[in-house]
Amino acid sequence: MTFYHKNINKKYYILRFLCYFALHNSIIKMNHLTDKELVSLFSTDKERAFNLFFQRYYIRLCMYAVQITDDFSESEDIVQSFFISFWEKKLYKTITDNLKGYAYLCIRNASLKFIEKREKIDSSDILLNEEEYLCICESLEENEREQKEKEL
Repeated sequence: MTFYHKNINKKYYILRFLCYFALHNSIIKMNHLTDKELVSLFSTDKERAFNLFFQRYYIRLCMYAVQITDDFSESEDIVQSFFISFWEKKLYKTITDNLKGYAYLCIRNASLKFIEKREKIDSSDILLNEEEYLCICESLEENEREQKEKEL
């Protein structure tokens, strides 16, 4: 099952262009480490490892999140939140080898949570609060009374 949307906005294509540009840019080319080497680098030079991890995966993860959420700004927020929590909670200590898989799984889960929240918010807009409900009930009762009076 894929989460691709047919109507992807212009920002997605801009992000995609930036990703291809970054892949061919020297930022990515200077990073010749495999994910296993990058994970082991976290034990010796945390800041350098995190910087390389961010440079390698930020744009790719944003693209992935946009495919799921169809919301460019929210996708950036999701990815930024992932990197912040990854650094602050020192999650790099828990990962042994598959850094890429871990990152994509976290982004996927966060994106799906965003969609779930968005749908709940949209559906709650449809629901009436108690005051609106009482007003509608009163107006229905008045209409019923008027119809009964007309019938008599």
